[in-house]
Amino acid sequence: MLSAAIDEAAAVGDARLEAFARVRRAYVGTFTGEKLKAALVEAQAAAGTLERFDDQAMLAQAHWAVGVFHFWLGDCAAAERALRRALDHARRGGRSRDAGEVLSSLVMVARHGPTRVPEAIRLCETTLEQARGSHSKLEAQALLSAGVLSAMRGTFDEARAAVRQAGAITRDLARLDWAGGAMESARVELLAGDPAAAELVAREGYDELERLGDRGYLSTIAPILARAVYLQGRVEEAEQLTRVSEGAADPDDVTSQSGWRSVRALAIARRGMTEEAVSLAREAVMIMERTDLLDSRAEALLDLAEVLRLGGRASEAATAASEALRLWEQKGSVVSAELARRLLHEVRPLRSVRSSARAAQDPP
Repeated sequence: MLSAAIDEAAAVGDARLEAFARVRRAYVGTFTGEKLKAALVEAQAAAGTLERFDDQAMLAQAHWAVGVFHFWLGDCAAAERALRRALDHARRGGRSRDAGEVLSSLVMVARHGPTRVPEAIRLCETTLEQARGSHSKLEAQALLSAGVLSAMRGTFDEARAAVRQAGAITRDLARLDWAGGAMESARVELLAGDPAAAELVAREGYDELERLGDRGYLSTIAPILARAVYLQGRVEEAEQLTRVSEGAADPDDVTSQSGWRSVRALAIARRGMTEEAVSLAREAVMIMERTDLLDSRAEALLDLAEVLRLGGRASEAATAASEALRLWEQKGSVVSAELARRLLHEVRPLRSVRSSARAAQDPP
């Protein structure tokens, strides 16, 4: 349908309508197999064309799409720049619904990117004040992000209350919104150290996404579900779920591509496949290294540290865990930073013992 609209607009020389249809096609296409980088290029080109026209609504949606694609590609700084432009166009055009959509994306960028937890929570609170009673989707996203951020600092009752409120709202919205929100609810439970509860909510979202035929969110929630299953000792099932993510993930979707590698590395390390596990875990870290998704970068590093620990490589494990700790301290994620400290406490004595043993073997 959108391709036909593009052709019709091009046939009558309506560059404005053609550019806007290209933006919509690029966005919709990412849920049905369109490559993210190609979608970004098309949206950027269309936004450039739309700059020639004084259509604030179209400009707002074009720059919003550019911002979302940057975010999905792991570049929160570029995403925020594009989203701020989109917000400006939406407000100048009096487009309150579009402004709400942009603010929802800005909240997600703050939750995942380098914005520190206290500042990100303040943004969520401010956004909630604007959204209540006027923009349900924005209200739900602010609650979901606030929930995960609260869990990062260890206030789990507050976190669970926020995601429950969000779930009540999204159940009355599109099913895709509700199922996508399950990812954040599961994250809260993982941070709280309850993988069984995380599995329950993640599986509900996973099953709904499968039913809807969605691939974008499915590729992201599958590693979260796999992690919850892995933490309960069901290693083979966790590995199988990573294969679902691998099959569904866009090659440029850094969160999914890193996520399935990390959890599979943990699973196969438990089966003694150390070298393959370390290789996969390092790939996950390399994918995340080029992003500013601090929480996900740190998680990949801690997973690498755990794989190295399982393989008896204490010194390398300590290095990876130290970098994870640095990133989580930078983000302000108290709970995750403590996990990194625990692993460091576990591997540092082993590193010292092995260093002493090697020194004793050296000739005088």
